[in-house]
Amino acid sequence: MPRLLMLATLALTITLCTDSFAKPGATPDLPTATRPEPGFPGSLLISSGTASGLAARETTGPDTFVLYGGPDHPTEGKFQLADGITADWGGGNLLPGGYGGDPGAWSPVDLTYQRVYWHRDTYNAENLDSNGAGNHAMWCGLPAGDRDVAGWVNPQGYGNYWSDVLVHESAPVANVGVGQTVSLDFFLNYETEVDYDFVRVEYMRNAQWVEVASVTGTNHDGGGTFAAPGVRFSDIQTAPIEFLGNDYEYGGASGRIIIRIIFESDVAWSDEDGLFVSVAGAAQIDDITISHSEGVFFEDFEGAGPYVWRPDQKPFFGDFADVYPRFTDIDPCRENNSPVVGFIDYNQIVRNGPGATGAIQTGGEPYPGPAYGVPGNWATNHSYGLDGQVESIENRIISPEIEIDLPGTDDDDPAFTGYLLRFDAWEHRGLRAYGDGEIWYFWGVRTAMPGEGFGEWEDSSYYGFFAQGDWNSREFDLSGHVPPGAERIQVMLHVVNICQFIFFCDPNSAPAPVFDNVAVYKYRLPGPVLSMQTRNQAQDGFPVGGSIDTNTPASRDALDVPFSMARDINKQMMANVPGDSIVFEATPTISGSTITDLRMVWALQTNPLFEDALRSAPARTVDENVVAGAAGTVWTGEVVADSSRYSDGVAVQDWFFVDLPDADFMYPGDVLHHYFKATDSDGRVSTLPHDISSFGVFGTSSIFDRQFMVRALPTLTDASGTQPGLLVIDESWLDDDGVALTASLRQLGYDEGVDYDTYRVRAPTSKLGNGIGSAGAHGANAAQLDGYNHIIYLAGTSEYGLLSDGSETNDKGDDITTLENWHALGGARNVAYLGDYIATYHQEQYAATAAYLANTMGVGWISEDVSAAIGGQTAPVVTANPAFAPDLTTSLVTYAGCDQLRQLDQIQPLAGASAGHYFTSAGGTAITDPSAGVASVVNSTASGVEITFPFSLSAIRSVATRSTGLGARTDLIAEILALFNAAPGQGVPVPAPELHRIEFSAKPNPFNPTTTVRFTARPGSTGWVKVFNLRGELVRTLHNGVFQVQEFAWDGVDDHGASVASGVYIVQAQAGGNTYGVKLALVK
Repeated sequence: MPRLLMLATLALTITLCTDSFAKPGATPDLPTATRPEPGFPGSLLISSGTASGLAARETTGPDTFVLYGGPDHPTEGKFQLADGITADWGGGNLLPGGYGGDPGAWSPVDLTYQRVYWHRDTYNAENLDSNGAGNHAMWCGLPAGDRDVAGWVNPQGYGNYWSDVLVHESAPVANVGVGQTVSLDFFLNYETEVDYDFVRVEYMRNAQWVEVASVTGTNHDGGGTFAAPGVRFSDIQTAPIEFLGNDYEYGGASGRIIIRIIFESDVAWSDEDGLFVSVAGAAQIDDITISHSEGVFFEDFEGAGPYVWRPDQKPFFGDFADVYPRFTDIDPCRENNSPVVGFIDYNQIVRNGPGATGAIQTGGEPYPGPAYGVPGNWATNHSYGLDGQVESIENRIISPEIEIDLPGTDDDDPAFTGYLLRFDAWEHRGLRAYGDGEIWYFWGVRTAMPGEGFGEWEDSSYYGFFAQGDWNSREFDLSGHVPPGAERIQVMLHVVNICQFIFFCDPNSAPAPVFDNVAVYKYRLPGPVLSMQTRNQAQDGFPVGGSIDTNTPASRDALDVPFSMARDINKQMMANVPGDSIVFEATPTISGSTITDLRMVWALQTNPLFEDALRSAPARTVDENVVAGAAGTVWTGEVVADSSRYSDGVAVQDWFFVDLPDADFMYPGDVLHHYFKATDSDGRVSTLPHDISSFGVFGTSSIFDRQFMVRALPTLTDASGTQPGLLVIDESWLDDDGVALTASLRQLGYDEGVDYDTYRVRAPTSKLGNGIGSAGAHGANAAQLDGYNHIIYLAGTSEYGLLSDGSETNDKGDDITTLENWHALGGARNVAYLGDYIATYHQEQYAATAAYLANTMGVGWISEDVSAAIGGQTAPVVTANPAFAPDLTTSLVTYAGCDQLRQLDQIQPLAGASAGHYFTSAGGTAITDPSAGVASVVNSTASGVEITFPFSLSAIRSVATRSTGLGARTDLIAEILALFNAAPGQGVPVPAPELHRIEFSAKPNPFNPTTTVRFTARPGSTGWVKVFNLRGELVRTLHNGVFQVQEFAWDGVDDHGASVASGVYIVQAQAGGNTYGVKLALVK
């Protein structure tokens, strides 16, 4: 029974990777590799407000503790000795933990390397052929003390999932047309799990392995004694080793005689997990005699090799992980002068070589880009590794074991079961929309319960980073990955070439990724951990029936907008099928607690146009506390969550789903707020999102989290179909552009749901099939867009997953055809496009998007980066083309500087189009040559105007000389709307924040012992002033909260009262959404 239970569990694990789950009819599959989205990278949103920004706020109590690394420890996770200069794996002896290092050291692992376990040994070989003590044989097993048996329950024998080969290969057969029977004999001891692990003898004929013997179980006497002379092969042989001619090896005109003795174990029950304990390991083999046309050979494994029979080493990529004392970089904003760890191939002798081919080094992987990294300008290997035969690097580094329980009692509250992983990463060319750089990384965590070994790794999704080379501080919440009562934890960082997974890959790489400053924290949880990927959230939507007719009650009744998942779950077919429900995770991570109640709370602002007779209040068994009023009122209610399930009906641990009715519930113009609520057995309550203070507050004053808001579109206000004339399509990936546009439109008197609608595409870079053209799923057909005369399309910083032609099974919405059909409807049709990579993506993604870029937008693509053509400026001034005055007059700054490094597309107007704006030189002169790139393209069409900006809305700043009035961003939007002849907003314009000149300085500098930081943030505004070291670690918080004063003294002491060393520090301040920085030198 235990055996059957384990196999069932293993089968469930395998199914988890392939089968889908949810309630019947919904069938969304488990999250797989995803692109980063708002919230934690990997599209993750999490319930704990404590986790976000935790490492930058505090490191020692009362709510947060550092378990490993952090600013207080000079070596942990920093890959250096205490001097801050000498590279070290963490154990203090410069060596990695897996290769003779200290237990405190990190361990590198090459996952492509399959260790050969057959080796020459005297262990359990005395009886074989009655050779006696001291006899040597080939043993498939590991002795006690071997590094790979660390953590085994029985520290000697064989492990799980072995496939190990002892092989004989003859010289080429002289006459392959002549058949023969090969004679083979040898002596054998074996001990394996009966009927699950086997020793087999096979030979290759016509490229097929043919079995001639197989044993399982053991040949000892039941007490562990193996009688002489062992088992003789000739006594267990079940078929001859026979060739008929022209069938040697792979067949054909040449070939060899290849025979192998192979041991294979399954995924459980071995010495490794202790569920099966062997005496002999897997097998010992000795005195092999083989006779065939190429000779007679005897092997007794006495004396030095090579031997007639050899262990078969499979090709592997190689372990390139290394620590570097100095890594130069090309990040203009942040520098790391301390040792780091990476995977660069600089023609070093590969640690786990030689390879199967005998190679010990590759010659190096040259990097053709700008010189940086380690001396020699090398990159991470993407060229099949050490043996030149393995497709992808699969290299990881594993942390030392980290104790979870700290000394003392301060962290002993059971609620301290929140965990956070933080590290710095150098990221460059890891992700491109069209190949050309596909080295990604991911992180993992595993835990050990008291008295037990470590469990399996729980991995994150692959993390694809972007074209720019820069340092980034990454934070990932581990809560839910660490079970209650765990004693120890390990984390790992793993690098992989994803070209093995995708079709459009052009392999390339830079000296990336590189890691430093790894830290693990624990913090107090408010209750169960709730988490959700943005692609699993509910999506804004149009009526799925394809109509927009509101003339009669019957036609209005047909305009249902379902509450459904953003993600298309029908990946193998071209029909776009969004998940009927939305799924999320809920984990009771606090020791001794269970989740006793789990639900989604919702509030629906109903559109009064859709009368009471059309709507039905939810009344299913899962619906509770429903309050439904007359049309135009706010309905509220709760939905009890249910377990997500595999296709066979088995519940998936910690995964749940909720749903709302698809019919007679939500109609165009409705707005839905929702959040998730979990209560545990001790009465603790968690919500997702964490802040629900604005839940249920609708209208222009609403500030509820847009991630948990659903809009049914369009906002129809009467039976004649009156609606807003402006539609915002937000595919900007991060929230910055949507927030910026909302603020500008409010300053112009435009209210959402009155003057404009927003269709926000969830997780656009994941290509979920939920774009504006996904009619019948979420999006609209051209007729449903007819009431909109103007569109503002926000691409933000996204360089992937923008407008689609619907040709891919993973992105079926045909946005291009939908927009082209909308343009053709007649009447005014105007579009403004803003995005850093908007031209590059559409030029290179599909033929249809390239044609739309040229023919509709009037844009000619030159390159993906205008920087060189404008003198390398990161904050160029943009000025309007005087030919478009008075419609376009605003001057602005496009900021691509240190707080948001980005590239801007280089574009030019095609025939019939014109430059609407120019970049200016550093001297202030407009760069009017179109071939150098322009700052906007205006294309007049038969139906209106198309204007394209090669930068995102969030990149726009006001010029330094501006001191009054609205900001440049708002003025530009006003000019665009005026160019479109759009109706003015019906709302009351919200005054722009008073422009306030910020002074940020530190005097004296250098200093000793005290300096004064002056930051003239507006009194009453909120923000912070903090001191960081050059590794980006928080040293001292000088202010965090409401600004009442403008000067802050720093005495060279950190947040724990300790004096810091002489050196350079960074003081940063943040207020009003802007961040400022200045370097400080402390000289003692």
